[in-house]
Amino acid sequence: MRRVLTFPVVLVALVVAQTAAVRADACVADQKGGLVCGEGKGAMRVFGDTISPSKVYAFAWRSPDGLPSGQDIPNSVENALVRLSDGVALTKLGGEYWSTGEMHANRYDLVAVWSPDSKAAIEVANSRWESDSFAYYLLDGNAVTKLDLRALVEPAMKAKLPARQREFQ
Repeated sequence: MRRVLTFPVVLVALVVAQTAAVRADACVADQKGGLVCGEGKGAMRVFGDTISPSKVYAFAWRSPDGLPSGQDIPNSVENALVRLSDGVALTKLGGEYWSTGEMHANRYDLVAVWSPDSKAAIEVANSRWESDSFAYYLLDGNAVTKLDLRALVEPAMKAKLPARQREFQ
């Protein structure tokens, strides 16, 4: 009888341990009301206004030095598309925007436009004088396919500029 119960008890213990590990890595709310995924130098802060309609994905930022504290300004920022359930960065985005909850990048802009089913997103990232990224992301499980929309539209837009303005582009 004990052997019959041993297997289900071990199985339940393994499932509980795996569930606890997933929850530990998931994105959690911080004291500023935002979401943070991970800890230490690998931590990422989610941009609240970029969360997908299904609440499964979002855009986030990270720095190789970790997230700054207080009024520190981050260095070498990277934007990523992240899965909120486990905090996994699925792909790197093209922008370098950051927001700590108290401060944000000056003259930078990041917009996420999601499909209603959260299986696709468009990223628009602008800095003061440049469109850093204009891209379409198709999500299929862990796979993300990127289409660089900027590369598609930029030649057509430049062709419409007067010749003297094209020299500066």
